Amino acid sequence: MKRKIDLESLPLKDWKKEATMFQDDYTAGAGTSWLLNVAKEENKMIWEMIRVIEEAPTLTAPNEWVSVEERLPDAEKEVRLFCVTPNGYKYQCQGFYVPPGMRRDDSDYSWDWECCDQYDEDSDDYFVNPGWYESSHNWDEYSAFGIADKVTYWMPLPEPPGKEG
Repeated sequence: MKRKIDLESLPLKDWKKEATMFQDDYTAGAGTSWLLNVAKEENKMIWEMIRVIEEAPTLTAPNEWVSVEERLPDAEKEVRLFCVTPNGYKYQCQGFYVPPGMRRDDSDYSWDWECCDQYDEDSDDYFVNPGWYESSHNWDEYSAFGIADKVTYWMPLPEPPGKEG
């Protein structure tokens, strides 16, 4: 996990050890009262610095990959996908999952007939072929493409940038 402050480059273990030593010193009553007060204040500052650094926000979202064997995303919820081709090439794309039983009229997408093999006479509608689809938001004719490769993991998309983005 990348942070604004690289924790690996900071001697946090040494700081924690030093803060514990200060705490032991003033608890034991070593030194003058002035020195004990200084040790207490230094101890508070060290522990506060450690807390602030450890809670620093990340630059990138934490790794939240979810195995498709463990859980699937909500129907048609756009997520980041991790895919593997039959040749072992690995790639990521933005897409979504369509569960079995979803009809064209119930979908948020405009489906081409190629993605709908099974007709449902009761609803006079076609079922969307279940599976993974890659999203496309910049092409007028299609909004999604079936993914033939194996989708192994997914993760939620990050929040969009705020006013600064």
